[in-house]
Amino acid sequence: MCSGADDSASVSLDAALPPPIITAVDNAAGVVRFVTTLYMPGQAIYSPDDTDHILYIVRSGRVRLYEVLPDRRMITLSILGEGDVFGVLRAGKNADELRRVFAESMTSTRLTLIHESGLQTLMAHAPEIATQIIASLSAQLLDLQLLIENVLARDTSVRLIYIILKLAEGFGEPSEGGMTIINFPITHQDLANMIGSNRVTVTRKLLELQKDHLIIPERRNTIAVNVQSLKELVNTR
Repeated sequence: MCSGADDSASVSLDAALPPPIITAVDNAAGVVRFVTTLYMPGQAIYSPDDTDHILYIVRSGRVRLYEVLPDRRMITLSILGEGDVFGVLRAGKNADELRRVFAESMTSTRLTLIHESGLQTLMAHAPEIATQIIASLSAQLLDLQLLIENVLARDTSVRLIYIILKLAEGFGEPSEGGMTIINFPITHQDLANMIGSNRVTVTRKLLELQKDHLIIPERRNTIAVNVQSLKELVNTR
C-alpha cells in the first residue's frame, strides 16, 4: 500500500514539473542574463516596429501572435502557452517574415526575456533545448505562411472554425457529452478581429454552427464546442 502511495505522489510531482526549457533557464541563472516580466491581459508584448532581438519564453498564461494585413484586417496566427517560445532573432533565415508579427498577452502572463546575445550562452549551458527553440520558431513561421497563403484564400467559416479550435486547445476544459468549454470569455467582435472579418458575419456563422449542434452558448461570452466534429468539418472544406 505504501509503495502505491509513493508511486501516486511521484506521478503527481512529474505532472507538476515545468517544461524543460523553463528548467534549463532557471538552472542557468547567474550564467545567462534574463528577466521575467508579468504582462496583463491585452497588453502588447512586441510589434514589427521593435528593433530588439529577444527570445520570449512563456512561463504561464497565454500569448496571441497575430498579423495586420495590408487592408488593416487582423489575423491570429498562434495561441501560445507554457513552455512555448517566440520572438525574432537576427540570425533567423526568414526573420523578415516573422517581423510582421505582433504579440499580445491574452491573460495575465509571465514571460522570461532573453536577449539574443545571451541565447548562445544559454544553449551552450543547456544544448538540449536548442532543438526545441528552433522547432518552435520554425513552426510559427510555417503557421504564418500556411495561414496567409491557404486559410485566407478560403471562406470565413474555415477561419472561424480554425480560431475556435485554437481557443479550445489553449483554454478548453472537458464538459458533458464530449463537448469542450472554452474557458475564456470572448465576444463576437473579438472573434471577428481575430479572423479578419466583421461581427455581423461572425454572428451569422456562429448561429449556423449552433444550429448544427457544433457549438453551444454557455455563460456570457463563453461557448462549449464539439472539437472532433469541428476538425472533421474544416477538413472537408
